[in-house]
Amino acid sequence: MFFNALDLVHGEELWVSEAGGPARRVTDFAPRQPFTVGSSRLAGRAEVGGRLVFDAFDHVHGAEPWVSDGTAAGTHLLADLLPGDNAAGPPAPPPARPRSH
Repeated sequence: MFFNALDLVHGEELWVSEAGGPARRVTDFAPRQPFTVGSSRLAGRAEVGGRLVFDAFDHVHGAEPWVSDGTAAGTHLLADLLPGDNAAGPPAPPPARPRSH
C-alpha cells in the first residue's frame, strides 16, 4: 500500500507498507527542503500493474510524472514533459460544456 507521510527530516514523501510489515519511505524526491509541507508535492496517483504512477516535485525536473514499484531502485521519472525545473503536472480538465435539455 502506497501513501504520503510527513516527517521532520524529509518533509512529505512517498511511503509503502507491504503485508503487515513496517512502513518505509520509498525515496526523498526533494532532499534540499527538509520539513517543508508538501516538499515533494505528491499528487495524481493511480496503481497500474502493481506500480504506482504519480506526480512528484524534485529540484531537477519540477513536478513531473513518476512511477514506483515500492523500492528506491524501482522509482524513476516516467517522462520529463516540461524540461527544466518547471512543473508540467497533470493536464487541466477540459472546461464543462453547458447541456441543453
